[in-house]
Amino acid sequence: MTKRLSSSREAAHSQPILPWVLGILAGMVITVALISVGVLLGPRISQVFNPQPPAESAPAAAQAANPTSAVINNTAVPAPASSNAGGNILYPDLVFPPAINRPNVKANSMGADDAPVLVENISNFQCVHCTTFTVGDILGTAGAKITESKIFSDYVATGKVRFKYITYSWTPDQQFAPEEGAYCAGDQGKFFEYRDLVFLNKDNAKIGGLTKENLVLFANALNLDMAAFNECFDTHKYFYKIEEDMTYAKNAGLTGTPSFIVNGKMVFSAALVSTIESELARLQGGNANSVQASAPTNTPALAPASSQELVIQPVDKTKIIIPAVVERVKVKDDGMGDPNAKVNVEYFAYFGCSICAAFTTGGSDSGSSDGVFETVLSKTYVPEGKVYYRYVPFSWDPQSNFSPEEAVYCAMDQGKFWEYRDLVFVNRSNSAIGGLTPSSLTAFAEILGLNMDKFNDCFKSQKYHQQVIDNVAYATASGPLNTLYFLVNGKVVSEAKLVETIEQELAK
Repeated sequence: MTKRLSSSREAAHSQPILPWVLGILAGMVITVALISVGVLLGPRISQVFNPQPPAESAPAAAQAANPTSAVINNTAVPAPASSNAGGNILYPDLVFPPAINRPNVKANSMGADDAPVLVENISNFQCVHCTTFTVGDILGTAGAKITESKIFSDYVATGKVRFKYITYSWTPDQQFAPEEGAYCAGDQGKFFEYRDLVFLNKDNAKIGGLTKENLVLFANALNLDMAAFNECFDTHKYFYKIEEDMTYAKNAGLTGTPSFIVNGKMVFSAALVSTIESELARLQGGNANSVQASAPTNTPALAPASSQELVIQPVDKTKIIIPAVVERVKVKDDGMGDPNAKVNVEYFAYFGCSICAAFTTGGSDSGSSDGVFETVLSKTYVPEGKVYYRYVPFSWDPQSNFSPEEAVYCAMDQGKFWEYRDLVFVNRSNSAIGGLTPSSLTAFAEILGLNMDKFNDCFKSQKYHQQVIDNVAYATASGPLNTLYFLVNGKVVSEAKLVETIEQELAK
């Protein structure tokens, strides 16, 4: 036994040591490799089991440093001092409004239930003036004086006003409309936040506008219960609510957006604050703790035309988009063609309306003047003597002073109604010239080579201010208060039925 053990030890001591050394070195290499892999993959593995938000982008970091800012086109932009930011770095291409602590929100209304004044805001997502009132201070829009944030801070937050938002759609038959999306978000207490996202992103080129996919994206960005939102949105739960809003607005005497019903009295934005103050003063001696529920009156309180001196600033004319030249025949004033033609077509359109721009100038700001149906009219029916075609400038704020609707009539005095109209449409969202300001409207006249003394005299005196108001009254009396619609021999027709109706009238 002793001999066997001794022999074993001797055999062991006689083994070569090189494999041992190699084994130790291999173990060290494996250990170092495992440590390296751990360093490299550790954060990734941690993210899988404990996900963290992505690192803040520069705009988001700027917003975190300054909570009174909104994220606009991935850039931190100061917001009103009374607001807090609500940006979301997970959606860098969206424009986010600052967070607002709205009191007692119930669907599409906010404020104290027993507030003495009820303000109902009738508004449209495509309306420029509606955008200015609702989010103009966030966007830094020039001339945004009477805004929702002012009404909120001065009256809603102080318990004096209960504020209700009423949608008014120019295309009430549209499915998957932003109005439907807002009401679906309202089911989860986010009506106003969703509404603000729509207003701020409706012209956002980075996301492609108000598509169905983007309307769903807004809900995602607000962290809504997406199963509930999609069920509401896909089944068109609020489709008929949109029609009800339109009927209510028209019965209340709506002649333009934005409009407001203040304790039953219809007013425009210029008279909003004074009307609220008048109501508060009237109720001060009585029961000021109950909302007045009188039926809306049918006569809006109109602000008089301004007599202020118009100041025109220089505009870089190289930035003005020039529309394509369109050959038109038998043009006289705001009409073209034979006035005695068998079919008379009147086109009601608003310069702030994107679908009107699409019909008129091709829907882009690239200078194309080949709107599908207007091209059909101006190149076929009109020169063939079959149709007399008239353009009726419609304004959702007919009391607006120095408006593009007034300016186009001033150009008409010098035989350039249609050319001027096209310039307005293709430059309506041209930020390089500041949009449609009195200065840019004057620059358009210069581009067309008009007699500027005559144009300025017409424009500054607001020669056609009453004409714009009359157009709204005519449109209201003629049919549905909407834009992109037509009167074909006195019959109200939508764009989709325009050519078909013309053919039917010609066949009679």
